[in-house]
Amino acid sequence: MIFGLYGPRSIQKFLSTGTIGTLFYALMTGIITTVTLVLTLSQFGLSQQLSDLGSFRDHMNNSMEFRRDAENHIDVGVSPGQPTEFFQALARAVEEKLDGLDGAMADGDNPSETGEVAEYIDVVRAYSEDEREQLETPTFGSFGALLPVLNHNYSWKIYLGRQLRDEHADELSEEAMEQFDELIETLLFFGPTREYFKSLYFQRELVGVGRAVLYAALPAIALTAYMMVLFDPTAVSDWLFGVTDVVGVSTGFLFVGVVFALSLLPFALLLAYLLRLLTVMNRTLTIGPFFLNESQLPERE
Repeated sequence: MIFGLYGPRSIQKFLSTGTIGTLFYALMTGIITTVTLVLTLSQFGLSQQLSDLGSFRDHMNNSMEFRRDAENHIDVGVSPGQPTEFFQALARAVEEKLDGLDGAMADGDNPSETGEVAEYIDVVRAYSEDEREQLETPTFGSFGALLPVLNHNYSWKIYLGRQLRDEHADELSEEAMEQFDELIETLLFFGPTREYFKSLYFQRELVGVGRAVLYAALPAIALTAYMMVLFDPTAVSDWLFGVTDVVGVSTGFLFVGVVFALSLLPFALLLAYLLRLLTVMNRTLTIGPFFLNESQLPERE
């Protein structure tokens, strides 16, 4: 439409040639290709749900074993069932371990020698409290629930915690060393929890993109078929009560632009979902205390 308003153009050529049919024929081919791609993605997601009984049982046993291990570290009888609540429970457990480490350091012989550890405790506690607050209202499946999980940089917490524990082993008391170990063990649960959280989000998004594109593809195919077979740009003005142009643009050209934009809806939906999924993947490429770029490294004075 911008080129139709300001660019060099020939409306007469547009009205007298088969440009419209060629354009929408290519668009029809693209829509069908997009639907095929989405069906392939949906089949991939479906294949992840199909397995034998033994695999499902192993998956169930592994899940229950992980929950029991987590329950032992966060000191609860039964861990929460909602993913967001489970993540919050882990964050509260980290804060409790930090309190225990802080108390053990206060009782130590050389508290002035472990200022870095005290700063580490304050920073990790602040991050943990902020993440818990962000997870208070969002429901699972929304990006608002996923964002705090993505922003939880447990890697540097583990890395810096192990480094400080090693550097200050002589100054820390035995009780403080034990509390440090418990803190690091609790932080280790965030890695698999985030990955599992992410995998569930991916499965929901694959279902969502499949539905959205298939629903949008049907009217888009109908529109493109109409434009290829029946549309006559010279008849648009009669259909629009004799209006031949709008702000200097032919009504026929305007009509084609609107229909073209509507026909692109399946592509737009697929692009939006894939960009979101690829962004999430890029933010969570590694698991454990590894850093892919220097910006992820913990800063120390």
